Amino acid sequence: MGHTRLGSLPKTRAWSEVIFCMNPIRPLDLAPGPTLAELVHTIAAKSLLAADAGLKTAAKDYGLRFAFLLLARVVLSAREASWQEALSHLSLELPEQASLFDLAAMLQQTFDEHLLSKARSTDISEMAQGAMVGALVTVAGPRSETLFGPSREQLKQGLRALSTKKGFALLGHEFFSSFLYRFLNFHLSRITPLFVGSAQLGHLGDLTSFERALRLHCRQTCRVVHAFCGAWYMKAQYEQRLNMQGICRFMAVAIEKLRDEFVRRGTH
Repeated sequence: MGHTRLGSLPKTRAWSEVIFCMNPIRPLDLAPGPTLAELVHTIAAKSLLAADAGLKTAAKDYGLRFAFLLLARVVLSAREASWQEALSHLSLELPEQASLFDLAAMLQQTFDEHLLSKARSTDISEMAQGAMVGALVTVAGPRSETLFGPSREQLKQGLRALSTKKGFALLGHEFFSSFLYRFLNFHLSRITPLFVGSAQLGHLGDLTSFERALRLHCRQTCRVVHAFCGAWYMKAQYEQRLNMQGICRFMAVAIEKLRDEFVRRGTH
């Protein structure tokens, strides 16, 4: 498919600073080290600065744009009287007793087939695909569960609840949170295992705690795009601009907001 990969970590001063933060030198270990929250805060900010070029590229990635667009169209389709017909326009066919996980699997298949036809699959695209499915399952799950087993109608109502300004703000927030975590962890996962046993990551349990804290940090940082996602969705829906052309400007602004927020957090 002609994948474009982000490659190994560049040997730059920026990444050297990230590595230093993972295992700082403290004379005789007399000085107390940072807490896990402080460590994650610093490393996340420095990692994003070090990988800033990759994040700028991500804003223009076709797969990232398409994943978010597909998410928006799926929840919007739940407003249609004939939901199955609306889904068929997105190349999705759901059985009568379809569950949220059935829909998630079909979304992944549609995403893969579309990018295959465009020959535009990249590392960013794969992260975006994971974020799309993860956001849908996380946010729509509690809204589509029923004691009587899965049904297409229950699933439709769960998705319809996300087709509002407030609902899509939650969905967009989760999407970017998941994407940003995957983006940072993509780079950091090649560093953190090296420091298991160090002063900061004493054992594998600490590494798990670090990744959990990093995920929380990303979710908190992505609050900056929460309201923006909801406002964009309602405007694009009203103006009938839920298409690739309409999403280009949105994605550029959303990524810029995230970059600015990480810089702001990294300097406080």
